[in-house]
Amino acid sequence: MDEVSNGLDYETAKQVKNLLVSCKKDMLILVCGHQFDFYNRILDEVFVIHDAALIHVARNEFTDLESVYEKYVG
Repeated sequence: MDEVSNGLDYETAKQVKNLLVSCKKDMLILVCGHQFDFYNRILDEVFVIHDAALIHVARNEFTDLESVYEKYVG
């Protein structure tokens, strides 16, 4: 899903986040986006695409997505 949280009001964003958390128990969900706060608590794996390179960032290597962005894209 691309930018799944864009343009959503608070209640709808909350519903979408809850749906993603529920669905991720049974399936792989790929999302991309720039609203880091929305994704912080729902991701199990993070990949950064920068300068045509795909970088895997282990969950234990960061506390929030903003720090990942600053480290790899800055």
